[in-house]
Amino acid sequence: MKFRNVIELDLGTVLLAAMTDGGAAVGTYDFATKKPAGFLPIAAKIENLVTFAGATTLMGELGTAADPDAYVDSGSVETLGDINALPGAAPALGLGADQTVRLTLTEDSEWGDLTAGKVSVKMYCIDMNDPVIKDS
Repeated sequence: MKFRNVIELDLGTVLLAAMTDGGAAVGTYDFATKKPAGFLPIAAKIENLVTFAGATTLMGELGTAADPDAYVDSGSVETLGDINALPGAAPALGLGADQTVRLTLTEDSEWGDLTAGKVSVKMYCIDMNDPVIKDS
């Protein structure tokens, strides 16, 4: 049996204040760390580190500007804990080019209702650029 390397891509930690008000109930954040070309996502994790104050419902997605839920389709981030998810419908998105990863959070009524919050985001990818396949 042969295996490829799985890479943990730590995209970073996001404070509520760093997010852009996307209008109405949506906030977005584009990570400076890009998903490199040739990295095939197999899982993603959004970890709530500080409860988002002011929301009764807060859902999170992870993807790109063109496909906001490519990597995490949707999950609750209103309380402390993790969203661990398999990629959405487009896991091969961006295999040919680096991709800017976008976090999208949707609040129940108005983005401005939120007063605090912090998440950490990681992706787990198979490095398809790595020519070395390891024997078991």
